[in-house]
Amino acid sequence: MHRFLLEIGVEEVPARFLLPGITGLRENAINLLEKYLIESSDIKSYATPRRLVLLIEGLPDTQKDIEKEIWGPPKKIAFDEKGAPTKTLIGFCSAHGIDIKDTVIKKKDKGEYVVATLKEKGQAVKDLLGRFSIELINSLNFPKSMRWADHSIRFVRPIRWLLALFDSEVVEFEIDGIRSDRFSYGHRFLSRGRVVINTPDEYMDKLLSACVIVDHLKRKELIYSEIKNLADKSGLRVHEDEELLEHVTYLVEYPRAVMGSFPEEYLSLPPELLITVMRDHQKYFALYNERGLTNKFILISNTSQENDPVVRAGAERVIRARFEDARFYYMEDRKRRLSQRVEELKKVVYHERLGSLYEKTQRITDIALYLAEKLMPERKDIIERAALLSKADLITGVVREFPELQGIMGYYYALHDGEPEDVPVAIKEHYLPQRSGDRNPSTEEGTILSIADKIDNIVSFFGLGLEPTGSEDPFALRRQAIAILSMLRERNYNISIEELIKVASKEFTTLDIPFEKVINFIKQRFEVILESEGYSPELIASLGPYLSRLPLNEVIERLKALEDFKKETFYPEFILAAKRVFNILSKSYNPEPLIDETLIMSSHERSLFERIREVESEIKELLHRKDFTSSLRKLSSLIPEINSFFDNVLVMDKDERIKNNRLNLLSYIWKTMLLIADFSKCAS
Repeated sequence: MHRFLLEIGVEEVPARFLLPGITGLRENAINLLEKYLIESSDIKSYATPRRLVLLIEGLPDTQKDIEKEIWGPPKKIAFDEKGAPTKTLIGFCSAHGIDIKDTVIKKKDKGEYVVATLKEKGQAVKDLLGRFSIELINSLNFPKSMRWADHSIRFVRPIRWLLALFDSEVVEFEIDGIRSDRFSYGHRFLSRGRVVINTPDEYMDKLLSACVIVDHLKRKELIYSEIKNLADKSGLRVHEDEELLEHVTYLVEYPRAVMGSFPEEYLSLPPELLITVMRDHQKYFALYNERGLTNKFILISNTSQENDPVVRAGAERVIRARFEDARFYYMEDRKRRLSQRVEELKKVVYHERLGSLYEKTQRITDIALYLAEKLMPERKDIIERAALLSKADLITGVVREFPELQGIMGYYYALHDGEPEDVPVAIKEHYLPQRSGDRNPSTEEGTILSIADKIDNIVSFFGLGLEPTGSEDPFALRRQAIAILSMLRERNYNISIEELIKVASKEFTTLDIPFEKVINFIKQRFEVILESEGYSPELIASLGPYLSRLPLNEVIERLKALEDFKKETFYPEFILAAKRVFNILSKSYNPEPLIDETLIMSSHERSLFERIREVESEIKELLHRKDFTSSLRKLSSLIPEINSFFDNVLVMDKDERIKNNRLNLLSYIWKTMLLIADFSKCAS
């Protein structure tokens, strides 16, 4: 078994491109090995800002042997009347270098043909790896790529060296004048010259000696450990940020944590503003103590310990300048009340076909007021005020500079303006939840505002024909639909998906809202959530329109009752009886059946009619009380009468009036069943 090492040395690659690069390198290598018929035991890929690395282990000496069938002439042409080979067969065998005795006859379509099996010995793997490497490098895709100098190749950044080793041998190939060799390069500033790599086994250790930690997972562990230890020594706690940790991992080759500080006067600014400046602009980790955010931070340097003072001084100088800018914007913003900015929203286009931010605000306010009137009329005034101010911070200096602080800065400005306490919180929380696993708003006001904002987004973009397609969802409408469902369930709001969409749709007079499309879009998200929670797909399907027509928690109560009902011993018999009704109706189902009692001819028919009339009334009362378990049991009590009817009554009577009356009776039964669920979707 052999090892193959490929290192693509490049100019510094932006951190955001490296994770896709690592994934693409490995996945493309797996596909190419399959194409080249080369087996392996393990494939690993790594990256630093200056290199992409592939390590393949367990390679054999040769690729797999190839066997392929070649179809020759038809039997009647390949052999003469005496069974002797003809010139045609001899020519076929000669062309492919095979003996006539190694051919066989096989049937194909309506004829018989001569078939030969060619065996091709696998080539030496080391002789294939040059072509493999060229194809692999050319196959890599990045969000952005470039050409450089007079080279024709496109890559994420200019390629400066190529290292390729099959055990101790160099795998020779060339890309645009760059030839592969056994040389790598260490840290740009902490190492000198080339690093000679004799075998893949020594690669990691030799580069570590040259101040490069190739394994990105080890770099990430080291960074986290250093940050934690440095914070612990100072009695502080790190602001946990997995995304930032991932990002800095791909910024450095030889990480070192350094602690810095800034003047305490900046702590008077909102902590979210300080953290955003540190995180997004400088890639620093904020630090807390028991009282909150401190004036300390940790940065990850890409140099040695003796440079710590220089690194610290530079970081502190830059962060002070950044905070000074942030303070200027913050103090300027507070000179005007949020309420004074609402009119200015008329000048900001939200979308060319959806109007201004002011119009967006008006729609949110209308939807929120409807929800408030229905769900919490006593909080209507607070909700209206919060809705009116919800987007005003979008035109403040801080939010223009730091868009991710929308809502958060609105909270601080509303507090400063002396708005009622629940208004600032609602402004801040109406963007929640922002991502999968994020928390829902903690207040009723924030929840109502968030639902109003998100349903307006969904309905408006569907109205523009900009709904999600396949893997594309540029406006995050799927996430917003899931967020709405989560909030409706958590708060147990007595409102359905359909009602919510109708309210939002009324806000548009110039757009043709595809109502059913929006309903199905949100309903599909609900179905996926229910399935992920373990509910039976067939029972979810049986609730059909109820998923969007009933409040969500009522849907779930029905679903739980159906799950329990399914466990009953008589359940298969009930489903069989229900399907007997459904199957005979076919296209004859009448949603408004009229039954003529004078046409009821049989005692079995009479018994079923009287029983369903009694059961229907009782089921409606039980459903009104939300007693779904009892309503299902009541429905199952029809089993004997349904079976007796089918066993003794001919539905398709020759008399058209009697036949139609019996079909109407079955429609009456099915309509009653549909009050609970569509049992045709259930398996017995």
